[in-house]
Amino acid sequence: MFWILRRLVLVLAVIVGFWAGRSYEQYLDDAACDDLGGSLDGGEAQICVVPG
Repeated sequence: MFWILRRLVLVLAVIVGFWAGRSYEQYLDDAACDDLGGSLDGGEAQICVVPG
């Protein structure tokens, strides 16, 4: 019974780690876009639009 709990904790840790990594990557992309003076556009598939 204990091995089920350990596997559940392991799976949850992997999911939380993946989610945190993706959130941090999104933050870095947004920060780089802001540094370039751009804005996000494009709905769900956001891209950085830099005025030319």
